[in-house]
Amino acid sequence: MENTNESLYEDVVTGEEELETSEEFENETDEASSDEMTISKAELNKLKRKAIAYESLKSKAQDSKPAQKTETINNSSSSLSREEAMLIAKGFNEDDLDYLNVVAKGTGLSLKDAQDHPLFVTYTEKLNAEKKSKRATMSTSKGSASVKPVNLANMTADDHKKYWAEKMGR
Repeated sequence: MENTNESLYEDVVTGEEELETSEEFENETDEASSDEMTISKAELNKLKRKAIAYESLKSKAQDSKPAQKTETINNSSSSLSREEAMLIAKGFNEDDLDYLNVVAKGTGLSLKDAQDHPLFVTYTEKLNAEKKSKRATMSTSKGSASVKPVNLANMTADDHKKYWAEKMGR
């Protein structure tokens, strides 16, 4: 924290030097716009120092934020633990592992012990019931698979033309 304050002080000091050089220009503009609000030079300098300090602090904060975000992203994408690898081998998917981690953290149990916790057991039973109900639903009927054979040899010419027109959709 002291390093931040020291660098902030240095920024303010450099800002004061810039302020002194720009005062000459401001005196000229102050004379030109005398109908505007008047502030004493001391108050103006004080406000400018605060603005410079705020800008430098803001820019430093923006520079440090992306570094912090990448660190948190790297921490969340850590490799699997041994217990998680064993659970994946048993057939657990990523959602199951996430839920199991929540249960384990909330109850203070290991992943292996959290498998037997009533919250996780209820979760797995619910998922199994949903899978079972999906498999049990009947699909739509696609009609009869068998087609009656038509004997064209015994048809008259007119019957054959009618049958051909029906099949062709005319």
